[in-house]
Amino acid sequence: MTYVSFIQRKEKSASRTVAHSSPYYIPPYQRSANVVRVKKIATAFEENRMRPIDVSLRDGKYYCYDGQHRLLAYKMMGQQTIPAIVHTTLSYHDEADLFARQSENVSAVRTRDKWNAMVEGGSEKAKKIIEVAKAHGYKIDAKGTSDGKTIMCVTVLMKAYDSLDIWGFERMFTIIEQSFKGSPHGVSRDMIAGLSSLSKYLTVIIASLLV
Repeated sequence: MTYVSFIQRKEKSASRTVAHSSPYYIPPYQRSANVVRVKKIATAFEENRMRPIDVSLRDGKYYCYDGQHRLLAYKMMGQQTIPAIVHTTLSYHDEADLFARQSENVSAVRTRDKWNAMVEGGSEKAKKIIEVAKAHGYKIDAKGTSDGKTIMCVTVLMKAYDSLDIWGFERMFTIIEQSFKGSPHGVSRDMIAGLSSLSKYLTVIIASLLV
């Protein structure tokens, strides 16, 4: 892996060290930086999830043509170096073309595949969702067959978990269990979304009564 500082470039994985006094440049073909996204990356920073940025060493300067939000997040955190893949033979037009086509061979991760990876990776969030569902007699299987006791709509389920506290999430399952008693209607996407909103409303009402 090559690590590049904002003042100096060092190839730590190679037998030589190359110093360079110029900072990174964001070329005109790049999109405008999204400050909210940069802050989100910095706030939820996990080094193992950060892919190296792609930079072009051209005319003695480093041009970041893929990864400017990661670059700005590293700067925001006060980091002195960032993992980078340095390309030395690209022209300005090559960089612009690569930027324009960077997503052609990349497919978005489907929510059900993300859920499966969370389960396999031992995500605490996934564990808690499964635990609450199981306590009420339900299982979660994004790739399974829909029935009254199997929840497939993991997207809306994860949104419900994120929007509610644990008591609200458990309350939602209590309503599903007691009201639908295994009917497939109780585990539909629209029903879970609606009951999530209801549970959130009830949480607000209960909190106001306790004041």
